[in-house]
Amino acid sequence: MAEHRPVPAHKVLDAEKKIPRERKQRFFLEIHYIQGINKDGKSKQMHYLVGRFPNNHGHGHYQIDLQSDLETVMAIAADRDIKWLGGEVYPYWQ
Repeated sequence: MAEHRPVPAHKVLDAEKKIPRERKQRFFLEIHYIQGINKDGKSKQMHYLVGRFPNNHGHGHYQIDLQSDLETVMAIAADRDIKWLGGEVYPYWQ
């Protein structure tokens, strides 16, 4: 299995503008929420946005691997309860 290196975010944006089929990428996101959040509510909200439940590692730490566009990732990042959001983006291979 070939291993792919992460793609810098500015290259994702450039590719998305130049080539419409490059809109879909593979994102691996790590999300840390502030303390005291409703964990079930955040899992349901993520499921509503991307159609999958994130992995909950406890203490407000979630991980999710999804094949999507940047707009969906920006919708996830817009949550005001996020303390820290990080991750990597890889080319999407069909």
